[in-house]
Amino acid sequence: MEHIFRGRVITGNELNHYLLKLDDTINQDLMLPPIDTEIVISAIWKLVEQTDFADFKQQLIENGQADWKAESLIQSIKKSLTPTALHQKIVRELGDDFYKWVEVEPGIQERQQPLGVLFHIGAGNVLALSVLSVLEGLLTGNINVLKLPSYEGGISLTLLKRLVMIEPRLAPYIYVFDISSEDVEILKKLGNVADAIVVWGSDNAIHGIRQIAPAHLPIIQWGHRLSFAYLTPGQHSTSSLEQLAKEICLSDQQFCSSPQCLFVETDDMAVIDTCAKKLKEAMTEKAKKYPAAAIQIHDLAEITWTKELVKMASLLGQQQLVESDHKDFSIMMDKQPSLKTSPLYRNIWLMPIKRSELLTILRIHKGHLQTAGLACHEEDYDDLSNLFYRAGVTRVTTFGNMSQTYVGEPHDGKPTLLQYTRTICRNKN
Repeated sequence: MEHIFRGRVITGNELNHYLLKLDDTINQDLMLPPIDTEIVISAIWKLVEQTDFADFKQQLIENGQADWKAESLIQSIKKSLTPTALHQKIVRELGDDFYKWVEVEPGIQERQQPLGVLFHIGAGNVLALSVLSVLEGLLTGNINVLKLPSYEGGISLTLLKRLVMIEPRLAPYIYVFDISSEDVEILKKLGNVADAIVVWGSDNAIHGIRQIAPAHLPIIQWGHRLSFAYLTPGQHSTSSLEQLAKEICLSDQQFCSSPQCLFVETDDMAVIDTCAKKLKEAMTEKAKKYPAAAIQIHDLAEITWTKELVKMASLLGQQQLVESDHKDFSIMMDKQPSLKTSPLYRNIWLMPIKRSELLTILRIHKGHLQTAGLACHEEDYDDLSNLFYRAGVTRVTTFGNMSQTYVGEPHDGKPTLLQYTRTICRNKN
């Protein structure tokens, strides 16, 4: 078992010795000026250029990604880490030259300052997410302490070791610890040196960190989110549902922005039946172009369990299950509208809804809402978008664009880099 302490690789046997030096070492490094952003950007791009992503791709495939999708994810990550993309991200989220003092009133100046030390707690469900979190911490000039997620296969440790080898000036800003979530005392020690904890994961993971973090310590949480699709009358065309089917098959509903429910604005179940038929046809065609990968056994169990519950409810006329011939996707119809999680992997809820009850249904999940995919007439777009925003949704897109992102896009309604800085001021009058 390996760790990284101030850019240096250490063994598990050395961990306790180095943990005793952690406070003093970090306090000394906080006296250093923030690392120059250009140094970070250059090092990141060299890492991308020098990394053979074949092992990374293989790990994605072993974690259940189809070959075509693993390659797509890698290309997306590489595109987001180009110098041009990183410069755009910084300017959009922090502005030009964010370390420069700006006079806001005569004799009074403000600028951004790194928070100081970020303690990142990565999630294991997305490979390399932990690395990307650390890179954002570096871009904002912070010292970064990372707790590796379980079941990640060492990809984060490997990439961050390479990053320090490429640019040794980054060493004082990188600490990585391969420890268990059960090591509460070590987690507390790492939390005590931090200015903020960055948590990726479920509500349970975030709740667990709150139990051990100092009360005064800010927790920047990037938790699980719910997204949905919404169809208005007159928008039940095959083309709309083809775009939704492509969305579902491309993402396998693995992103926070992926639709888990399709709401159709109607009180006629015949319309729901027609939508289910069209969506099944569209998904059958898209599945040929974007074949699904093998599903992990625990995910398969949840899918099977959910389908069996739908079959039981169908006996009472409440729900209905529409499956593909190969059982590789399903549409779960429910007469009672509610926003709820699906078992993912190309299994989506379909239900009727009245616009008058939409806000009430969505507000039950305030704090968990993210993306609404919308197919409607132009004159309805603003009204529905504003309704979604008031309910707590942070993104509204068209079908086919729910999982598309752009450089500098807010994460769950917040500019990520801005969360890792604070605004400081001085009065020279």
